[in-house]
Amino acid sequence: MTATVFTEAVHPMAPLIEAVHNLSIDEVVIAASQTIVVGQVLGSTGLTSTETISGAAAAGNVGTTTIGSLSTSASAVNGVYNVVQLTAGATGEFEVGRPDGTIDGVGKIGTAYAGSINFTLTTGGSPAVGDSFSITVTRPFDEAGEQFEAWNPANTDGSQSAIAIAMYPATTGAGQTARIAAVRRDATVRASDLTWNGSATAAQIAYATQQLAAKNIILR
Repeated sequence: MTATVFTEAVHPMAPLIEAVHNLSIDEVVIAASQTIVVGQVLGSTGLTSTETISGAAAAGNVGTTTIGSLSTSASAVNGVYNVVQLTAGATGEFEVGRPDGTIDGVGKIGTAYAGSINFTLTTGGSPAVGDSFSITVTRPFDEAGEQFEAWNPANTDGSQSAIAIAMYPATTGAGQTARIAAVRRDATVRASDLTWNGSATAAQIAYATQQLAAKNIILR
């Protein structure tokens, strides 16, 4: 006799272990053509097309390194990134810090850096250890047009940033929206109940976890 195995879906609100206060959960609008399950990690669409990125050398720099060829990738966030030279020399290493204080990556002078932001440091002759650069990303957001969909690190409309967790399911068709409750901030949720993008890498999920932690959404 062959046994039939049933898998029970996560029940509404089940991922929530603790809400710090009554503002931890908001009603959010789910965008069209979405299939959202309880525990789905959500991103928010609404980025405008007027994104800017600019770089500047710190006032106290003593070396000759310059920065250029700046652009953003899908995982870029609003705020100031900090680039610090770790070693000297024509191919000296530097570290890139994200606006939330976590590390985006390490690169080398003279080689294009490709992370959540993209740029190239050029030696200029005499790189100096400790010299730094600030890179400011401004991604204007249309709050009135904000809608939520399944987090996808490959997107560029804002939903590549993990900012919420669905507490109810929703299925929307073309041109349809739905409203559900979602954890937006200051809460502890059960990590085993979460649904991530199936194509996301371990590194992308780790970064998304940091994005949630920045909103004091803690996974246990």
